[in-house]
Amino acid sequence: MSCPPDPDAAAILRRAPDVTFRAVPEWRRAYAYTPRVAQLTELNPTAWLIFDLCDGRAAAVIEQDFIAAAESGCTPEAARLIWREGLGSLRASGLVEVHAP
Repeated sequence: MSCPPDPDAAAILRRAPDVTFRAVPEWRRAYAYTPRVAQLTELNPTAWLIFDLCDGRAAAVIEQDFIAAAESGCTPEAARLIWREGLGSLRASGLVEVHAP
């Protein structure tokens, strides 16, 4: 699957409004259902964090928050790569939308 290009740093990232989200913390998973394409997506803890951070703020701010959250587990460079791949997957699945600032 090819991922959409990285959004502009000023772009606004939001969870898609029609997504139904359910967290299952005891399984360290979350599930998101997208009715317009009848798709259920399982989110691992990393994807769940990225999804949760996409709350209408600028992409650059959310990226920095993700890197800070991942700080104890990897380098900032590795966290940035994980961020880009995870965000790309969430966008390709229709779970996160990019809006102009």
